[in-house]
Amino acid sequence: MNYNFLEPRDIFAPAFNLGASGLILTHNHPSGNPEPSDEDLLLTEKVRHLAELLGVKFLDHLIVTKNNYFSLREHFRELLH
Repeated sequence: MNYNFLEPRDIFAPAFNLGASGLILTHNHPSGNPEPSDEDLLLTEKVRHLAELLGVKFLDHLIVTKNNYFSLREHFRELLH
């Protein structure tokens, strides 16, 4: 399994530095399969919770591949309420 460990500051610092009121988390799946892993779903839940605490709108989590993408907002709306 390939993955990168993200600290919350790595996600939110650029948004705060830019004065953003919302963010879209995006990462790629080099395998070509855009379906989210269990870890992707867990990360989405954690980031959503932190965004809520920090007063930032968490708009979506997109997984992109060379020819496709997966929007967690479209498929797992309950994670991004």
